[in-house]
Amino acid sequence: MHTYISKRLVVAACIAASLLFLLPLQTGWAADTQPKLPPIVTVDGQPTSLNGRLVIRLDGPLATDQAGKAKLFLKDIEIKDLKPELTVDGQGLVFPLRMTANNKAAWGSLLGSPGAFNIQLPLAVSVDDKLLGWKDDKAAKDVAFVVYNLWLMLGAAVIVAAAIWFVLRMARYTTILRDTLVAQIRISDRPFSLARSQMAWWFVLILTSFALVYVITGSTEAISAQALVLLGITSATTLGSSLIDQSRNGQAKTLEPKLVAAGFSSCADVEQAVKTALGDFQGPLTWEILNAAVTALAAKIAALPSPAGPLPPALQAESDAIAKLRGYLNLIADYRSESWWTDVVNDLNGPTVHRLQVVVWTAALGLIYVLETYHSLQVPVFSDNLLTLMGISSGVYLGLKIPEKQ
Repeated sequence: MHTYISKRLVVAACIAASLLFLLPLQTGWAADTQPKLPPIVTVDGQPTSLNGRLVIRLDGPLATDQAGKAKLFLKDIEIKDLKPELTVDGQGLVFPLRMTANNKAAWGSLLGSPGAFNIQLPLAVSVDDKLLGWKDDKAAKDVAFVVYNLWLMLGAAVIVAAAIWFVLRMARYTTILRDTLVAQIRISDRPFSLARSQMAWWFVLILTSFALVYVITGSTEAISAQALVLLGITSATTLGSSLIDQSRNGQAKTLEPKLVAAGFSSCADVEQAVKTALGDFQGPLTWEILNAAVTALAAKIAALPSPAGPLPPALQAESDAIAKLRGYLNLIADYRSESWWTDVVNDLNGPTVHRLQVVVWTAALGLIYVLETYHSLQVPVFSDNLLTLMGISSGVYLGLKIPEKQ
């Protein structure tokens, strides 16, 4: 009996030993059946850029189904939606570097806050969620990436600068940013309009953001639905302000005949008087400037051989022009510009809360718009509540503009 049991134990021990011996062999065989991923040899297509492509050369072929599972990482950020393809020889991966809705946030993180036009981005590639190694550990693992075309960026900067210069110059010499109630008032003496200034502000900011995003990404998404809403609010505010001014210009109508009686039938008459009294002066007319002209005229008269006698025609014309301009300044005292800031936040009684509110919110949202676009290359998404607040501020401004004094 004992002998029988001993034999069975020996047999069981032999079977167990055989299984233990075969188990590593089976495991090794199973491991050997899994396809190995070839390492990266080189990265072709450098320097590359958005809307370009990268070719990852491998030290061996890759299956077609594996290519579809490849992922590209730049600076440890996965760039989704690239849909890589195999090269003709099957020993390379081609990544088209395009921007889509699913990866624009990743591109914004990589290319936002642009400074240098050429940067280095660490590269990694995975297949089946396994990172590919490098055949040569000393090989450069960074990608030379061109953030923007320098000449194209300079061209966009020139266009934006020209637009800003145009707005500022037109603001000085035309009524593009000024009220137009009284035709005889010189353009440089007319007060600035809050609504027109607000519209010009958003025009410049949206143009700047559009130029930046387009130069770097080639996308036109800087003109978004939200940008159109902001432009719509400012356009409606400007139109409403103009209609209100035209509907309540009773005071302005009473001023016009007074200016005609003073010898100013048109703006050209005022300009002629200014030229006679002050030469080529083109800025806003102030009492300080007129008083200086009076002092200069008195010095000229004192230098005459007979100061008490009749004045020469030129000096007499200058004296008459100064006298007319003094009357002009008295008449337009409530209508002339003090400064841009004073004009947009004040009525005749001083600063008003509804005007200040529009200025502050317009400036705040504008700065957020530009900074967010610069940092992420995406137009910021303002909440509906914030846009509603902007609309309410503009509506309150128009509502309180009706009874306010100008």
